[in-house]
Amino acid sequence: MKKRLLPILLLIAATFACQNQSEENRENKQYTLSPAKQVSITLDDETVYTSPIDFYSNAARETFIYMGNFMNNTIYKYQYPEMTLVKKIAFQTDGPDAAYIDYMKGWGLAGEDSVINVFNKSVSLFGPNGKTITKGEFDGIDKDGNANIPMIYLYHQPVVKEGKAYLTKGWFISPTSQLIHILDLKTGLWEYALDWPEEINLKWAKSGVTHWKNIAMTYNPQTEQFVLGFNVSHDLYLTKDFKSFEKVPAKSEYISDITPPEKETDPSQMFAYYNKTSFYHGVYYDTYRDLYYRVATIAKPELINPEEARRVDQKSIIVLDKDFNKLTEMLLPMEGKSYQTMNIEITPEGLLIPYIEENTPENLWQADIFELKEVE
Repeated sequence: MKKRLLPILLLIAATFACQNQSEENRENKQYTLSPAKQVSITLDDETVYTSPIDFYSNAARETFIYMGNFMNNTIYKYQYPEMTLVKKIAFQTDGPDAAYIDYMKGWGLAGEDSVINVFNKSVSLFGPNGKTITKGEFDGIDKDGNANIPMIYLYHQPVVKEGKAYLTKGWFISPTSQLIHILDLKTGLWEYALDWPEEINLKWAKSGVTHWKNIAMTYNPQTEQFVLGFNVSHDLYLTKDFKSFEKVPAKSEYISDITPPEKETDPSQMFAYYNKTSFYHGVYYDTYRDLYYRVATIAKPELINPEEARRVDQKSIIVLDKDFNKLTEMLLPMEGKSYQTMNIEITPEGLLIPYIEENTPENLWQADIFELKEVE
């Protein structure tokens, strides 16, 4: 009996040794995020004000880039990577639907050529012909019956899953407002999914500052996990049902801690506080490479001109593997190119970040595509 067990035990030991060695090799590897490709579009007089952007890949493995124009409520669809214009969708803003459009404050894709548009307390889902499919409006009341001013921002594509769109919400008057709003794409009805985690509310309760707390969200269809990133927390929150959460660290090496002000102050003092405070925004899942990216905003108060009332900061991109192990962190340069990290998108080639250069023609849209590479 013992002789028969010996080969099995040796095989198990060898398996564990290989796993440990593989894990050790992964930890010893070093990675860098570097620009591998440049993308540009020359816009005409009609499309010159297009922003922000979204990417979509259909079942036929065709990839498109969508750009929205605030000036004429139109979405422009480009074939990617050829960057040729293949379609434009003009949303109808007259008649009974006008109140639900107002203008394209924030929009995101709900599918190929289907667009969710949000403005303040109203939302519309538009089909490929620009006509409203569903529409709804926030009630302006939180779960405790307190009045608040809802605001949804769509910095990147909302999560669309099983006929529902999951949208993030920020800038609250009431600290008990829900975080995630779920729009039923058939009925136009809303569900509320998540309150602020108690630990974050407690951290900010002393100051009474609630309007600065924001949230970013992405979704991994392989694990069926929503990944939430709060601008004031070093951790990411993983959940499938918005009831139970797993926390994983995703800390920037350039942010020590995020401390709230001692109390609510007047606008000038809040501006001074904001200018010297670093925080997080934006979290993205890369379906092509099974990676996660998190954006950190590093405040640079030492570079602020006292005569100019504007914030100076630097952006950092944190790269995590599928198990949320930190692979690398890259500081985006502050000179030469001004990267627009609110418009980050995932492409088949890598992480796309648009940028603006000094003296760049107004009608030229440009972006760098960053690729994760192993340092040799």
